[in-house]
Amino acid sequence: SNTLAFFILSIFHLRNLSYHYKMEKSIRRKTVNGLVWSGIEKVAYEVIQFVVGIVLARLLTPNDYGLIGLITVFITFSRLFIDGGLTTALIQKKNRTRDDFDTVFLFNLAMSVFLYLIIFMIAPFVASYYENGQLTWLLRSLALVLIISSFGTIQITQLTIDVDFKTISLVSIPAALLSGGVGILMALKGAGPYALVGQQISMVLFRSVIVNIVSRYRLRLFFSKECFKDMFSFSYKLVLSSSLDRIYESVYTLVIGKVFNSATLGLYTRGTQFVSLTTGILGNVFNRVTFPVMSSVQDDNNKLRDVFKKYISGSSFLIVAALFCLALCAKPLILILLTEKWIEAVPIMQIMCFAYLTDHVCTINRNLLYTKKRSDLALKLEFIKKGIAMAIFLVSLKFGIIGVCWGQVIYGVVATFLNSFYSKRLVEYGIMEQMREYGIMILFSAIASVIPVIFMNHFSNLYVQIIFALLSFGIGYMILNAIFRTYPFQAIILSIKNRKK
Repeated sequence: SNTLAFFILSIFHLRNLSYHYKMEKSIRRKTVNGLVWSGIEKVAYEVIQFVVGIVLARLLTPNDYGLIGLITVFITFSRLFIDGGLTTALIQKKNRTRDDFDTVFLFNLAMSVFLYLIIFMIAPFVASYYENGQLTWLLRSLALVLIISSFGTIQITQLTIDVDFKTISLVSIPAALLSGGVGILMALKGAGPYALVGQQISMVLFRSVIVNIVSRYRLRLFFSKECFKDMFSFSYKLVLSSSLDRIYESVYTLVIGKVFNSATLGLYTRGTQFVSLTTGILGNVFNRVTFPVMSSVQDDNNKLRDVFKKYISGSSFLIVAALFCLALCAKPLILILLTEKWIEAVPIMQIMCFAYLTDHVCTINRNLLYTKKRSDLALKLEFIKKGIAMAIFLVSLKFGIIGVCWGQVIYGVVATFLNSFYSKRLVEYGIMEQMREYGIMILFSAIASVIPVIFMNHFSNLYVQIIFALLSFGIGYMILNAIFRTYPFQAIILSIKNRKK
């Protein structure tokens, strides 16, 4: 943990930048604080949710979870249209005013009420389609999160713009704890699926109440056509891009369950669970900080390129190594946490680690497009990428679930090349320059994996296997970074020296 802290504190050492020292110091301070607190908030939130999920899973039945799963898709899609991408437009906008914030708040509130009424009316038809009358009031109840969350979204956006993830953590962590308690208490009282509904509603309720207490923004009913028009021209393309992502993810789940069977879908879901959790925590820590910080220097390509480069280098140093470690420890982790009956998920988990190797690079490149207010290019890329992805998916289905996973590895490579195309044009930092940053980390991770692969299975104890794999990989990885004096490693050493002074 100290190594991670040292790395985060040093990764954005900007002494070689040519711009003014005060600006350099400001960006470094904002980034370091943002990364540290974003990491604390994300890790703590995910751990709390994970623990609460285990407790609820023991108290509830698979049918309870299945009922909520059937209706969650309606809430997910509704959230896309409520925000309309306007909060992202707020973060990107350079000279934002109070009128901009008020306009987005009122739009979000109006859309949430409108969509809730639609969901309220169609709920009986959804229940009829699934032949389960219980779904009517489950959907109507769960949809309340749309309205409640709109009273806290703008405050969270304001804190994100300020890179104030410390305050966000002081909002999210208590809300997760309190809502978890509500869900568990309802489950103990025999509420069934409504325990999950209660947990989600109380989560957004506590979050909205707490953020309104700690935030300096105060809600005001005001709407400006000019402000809305200016931001909507940028944001509606984000909605389309996000919709493509949601459809793409839904198709994978639906088709795998149809072409194979529910057991195979379960293996696939479990196999990707650990991977998505790892990249979700580490990737989101960087993602939430990169956009507001890059937006603050959007008009200076030299500053922007340098920050952009350091984000790719620093995030790759952590994320690539973490995914290789996860692939190495896949079998003992599955056996310890999920038992022998899930052993077939091991190869799926290992392959998906490679599929996600450069996902963070794609995200940072996409944030660059948003920073430059080129959501049109981001939308264009999404259409191209998802077309290619679906073609790869359809072909890979012929080779079973393992073929589907390798198809995602291929798509990951293609997506990385496509996402970096416009970065070359915008800041003169394309695929070849970026590969120097993350490619070297992939190479070092592959070399550092040799000893664990050869020797870890010589130990019969699963816990010893994990410890040996992590230690041998970590030592080898750091030695290689030290020999070749990579930027992240030098930043760590510099931070350690500065702390000793």
